Amino acid sequence: MVHGISSLESMKAVGRVGLKALVHFEILTTIALVIALVIALIIGLVVVNVVKPGHGLHVDPSTLSTSGPPEAATAQHESFADFMLSIIFGFGIQAVGETGTGIKRRVESL
Repeated sequence: MVHGISSLESMKAVGRVGLKALVHFEILTTIALVIALVIALIIGLVVVNVVKPGHGLHVDPSTLSTSGPPEAATAQHESFADFMLSIIFGFGIQAVGETGTGIKRRVESL
């Protein structure tokens, strides 16, 4: 992505491509998340109804602790950060012009 952005000649084209890429990223990520949640819900409901976890345990729910582990960052947040970093880096290489040619060649070789 960095190579593609840094190779474009006009900043207007970079902005247009970046906006399209951002919109595609957000739409496809949302669709994938919805599909994964629906599948997880279906699997969870089937497993709970077949296995019946906790059946036969005689536990008073009022004595149980409700504190849980802290939430960690999800993969979506990390990939979005990578996406934004590559767009900004591509803008930077393109903005410095001839000075960024060495970095641009190194990115191409990756």
